[in-house]
Amino acid sequence: MTKAHSNLETTTCKDSKVTITERFYTIGYVPTGWVKSPNPKPLLTIKGCWLEQLGFTTRQPVIVEIEYNKLIIELAR
Repeated sequence: MTKAHSNLETTTCKDSKVTITERFYTIGYVPTGWVKSPNPKPLLTIKGCWLEQLGFTTRQPVIVEIEYNKLIIELAR
């Protein structure tokens, strides 16, 4: 699993244009070690060069707006 606070500051992205407007992910769960939890916590990890191409870089605070069946993620101002 990736560290929650990565300090990567360089990019390895080669394509400078974002052309795909949808990404598909699967909700996983937070591992609890060797003991299986009866109610595991949902986990969503979003990563990719496309985030940086949209202006999201490491160590930037974001705001997650919550609506029914929708999460909106934007940079904090």
